[in-house]
Amino acid sequence: MSTYRPHRHRPSAGVLTGADAAASFVGVAVSAVVSRHTLGPRR
Repeated sequence: MSTYRPHRHRPSAGVLTGADAAASFVGVAVSAVVSRHTLGPRR
């Protein structure tokens, strides 16, 4: 188990791009939900 170090392993370009796209999508979705919840009742 000493050879398995996830924090040391550099992900491939595909994995990195997928993670970045997922993170950006989640961020946009969360911001949209928060804005809807914040501006909804106040409107």
